[in-house]
Amino acid sequence: MTRSRSTPSPEERLQQFFKFCDGLEAHPFYAAHAGGSTLRLEASFPEDGPDTVEVNFDVFHLESLLGRLRQFLSDGELFFFKDVRREIVSLLGDDGEFRSFYDKLVAIIGKPYPERSVQVFKANGVNVVAGFTFKQLAEAQLYTGPLHSERLINPTPGSAEDSLPASHEAAKKHLVLDLAYSAIAFVRNILVLRNWAHRRARETGKLDLFPELGAFDARARAAGV
Repeated sequence: MTRSRSTPSPEERLQQFFKFCDGLEAHPFYAAHAGGSTLRLEASFPEDGPDTVEVNFDVFHLESLLGRLRQFLSDGELFFFKDVRREIVSLLGDDGEFRSFYDKLVAIIGKPYPERSVQVFKANGVNVVAGFTFKQLAEAQLYTGPLHSERLINPTPGSAEDSLPASHEAAKKHLVLDLAYSAIAFVRNILVLRNWAHRRARETGKLDLFPELGAFDARARAAGV
């Protein structure tokens, strides 16, 4: 079979994935909040003045991180999670523990946000987060937030994005607060996937597969892992 020029080899995809993970760890939003800082939304609705709704983090940095995470969640992107998993297995083999972790990761990716006791609704009366997956909500923010991409067609009625621009600021900020916490959790899961690739490389004696793998192993050993 002739490989398309635009299709990376398994080694190339996995090498770039390790670089991608280094970039996620160094990303300003993740670096600022991964240590456990409290993310908050503060709102005021006075009778004699304008409503104010603020979050205590940089929404621009969050959107930038969401753009990176879309590369992991979207089919056709270089780091699409199914393709990364396939390359790990093809190059480094598989085991039951890795399959168990991966199955849990897939379940997390496909799980919609639940309804909560405090609900916030968009202009169309739809809950701003409940019933939507992280990917759907992240794309809604990427198409409507301060750094948003241009939307060339109308969003699907009832979608995560539908009616969001016309919604109260409380709904928009509620969305970014949920996305902020979830984005940090998703980065951690991606880094765990990298750790599994590293573990398999150690077990199979393939730490020399590409330079970034050996460099990560050296960092891990220095940290006592």
